[in-house]
Amino acid sequence: MVVYCNHGLGDTLQFIRFVPHLLRLADWVTALVQPPLVPVLRGVPGFGEVLNGWSVGAPLDPSAVQIEVMELAYALRVSQGTLSPMIPYLPHSHIRRKSRLRFPPLERGLKHVGISWEASGWDPTRSIPMENWEVLGSVRNVKYYSLQQGGNLIGHAPFAMEPWSESTRAILDVAHALLRLDLLITVDGMLAHLAGALGRPVWLLLKHEADWRWMSDRTDSPWYPTMRLFRQKSPGNWGDVLEEVAGALME
Repeated sequence: MVVYCNHGLGDTLQFIRFVPHLLRLADWVTALVQPPLVPVLRGVPGFGEVLNGWSVGAPLDPSAVQIEVMELAYALRVSQGTLSPMIPYLPHSHIRRKSRLRFPPLERGLKHVGISWEASGWDPTRSIPMENWEVLGSVRNVKYYSLQQGGNLIGHAPFAMEPWSESTRAILDVAHALLRLDLLITVDGMLAHLAGALGRPVWLLLKHEADWRWMSDRTDSPWYPTMRLFRQKSPGNWGDVLEEVAGALME
């Protein structure tokens, strides 16, 4: 069986969890994933053979059953009631062994929090302007780390952040960074799914009309039990969202 990935990196990370179910039904499974995810997913027990989906070319086996990764939940008849958390399904030992990134000791007595404020360009309404984040600078005993790639970089930040962006360009390395941090605060994007798949604490900041997978009127997610959702109460109002996040950090 061939599982191919035609959507975003976050989509693949969210739905790749169902591949082990396929291995109970099929003799073999090959996952054709986006190139940046190959080092992260290759070698994970239960994920079958993981290949670069952009370089395979001709089908591996013309007679093989093929399915897109986001169709797996429907094909397996998964419902909210039967969705098993299976967290983490990216083993920490696998990430630590494969990542070459090494960290200096973190300062004791502080909470270490990663930040990502811009989503991918295809939906800029998920991004949060930097000035809205200023309120987090008033929270004591927290040290922030920038995990933002590209776009509006750290020089415009309204409070001090350790620049980890350069050293975490590879998804494997940012996964390793998430294992070191106490918390990730992020807009809706790949990092949220990566933290969730690793079973790391993650606060996800959502626009008023959030994506279907986050449902509505709830602050948790059946997809990721370590995730907390913060939602806009009105379209475009990020100020109240960040005020709520700051209050939660103070607690």
